[in-house]
Amino acid sequence: MGETFKNIRFERDDKVATVTIDRPERKNAIDIDTMMELRVIVDQIKQDSEILALILTGGGDAAVNPMEVIRHPKLLNGRGGLPTRFPCENDNLDVRI
Repeated sequence: MGETFKNIRFERDDKVATVTIDRPERKNAIDIDTMMELRVIVDQIKQDSEILALILTGGGDAAVNPMEVIRHPKLLNGRGGLPTRFPCENDNLDVRI
């Protein structure tokens, strides 16, 4: 997973992958660009059968914040809220909030 990302960092410790949202200036808010980066890295992680766990965390002094995604009209579901499932190319792993 040698790809370079703008908004996330990837680390691996044996069978555990850690993805850190690294947008401290926005309190680690997930925007559309970050969501696309997460989709790429999760798809890559799913291809590695040695990884058994994924930790999603925020860098700096803020947790992960989905607020910028929640406000994006293209991602709102029919009930006016954030979708609870984000399908990935490989359906062996669901990404859920």
